[in-house]
Amino acid sequence: MQEKFYLTKEFKKLNKSWQQKLKDSGFDEIEDIDPRFENKEPYFKCWHSHHFFKSYTPEEFEEKQTYYRQVAHFYWHYLEFKNRWEKEIWRLHGEGFSRRKIAQVLKPKYKITDSSVQIILSKLKKVMQTQKWPSSEMDDDERDYRKAIFNHLP
Repeated sequence: MQEKFYLTKEFKKLNKSWQQKLKDSGFDEIEDIDPRFENKEPYFKCWHSHHFFKSYTPEEFEEKQTYYRQVAHFYWHYLEFKNRWEKEIWRLHGEGFSRRKIAQVLKPKYKITDSSVQIILSKLKKVMQTQKWPSSEMDDDERDYRKAIFNHLP
């Protein structure tokens, strides 16, 4: 039976030289070989969930969650959108789309640019910030907290 190429000395030498070239170029491999195991299966150095936990504190995550909840509430209860595409921009924003992605999605239908999307989003955010929320829903501390969130989120 013929030896598999990836097990030959020739392959190992070639692989080692390419690994060195990658390392010299600054390439950061996401998989690594764990030397403790005989079969040397690759494993991820960092799982996406770990990256997420390093990127956001629980408070930041809760702030974003509150913001997008309010975006959804505004979408369903604000009846003064100027036109259909303004409402569609806000809906996509509420689903977490970036302004570029919103422009990409809506461009074929409405011929809109990402700068136009930014202008509309800014205007609607200001309207949402100044919107009077029913006092039965929140107290002054909650209102101040939500206002602070609006001032620094996308």
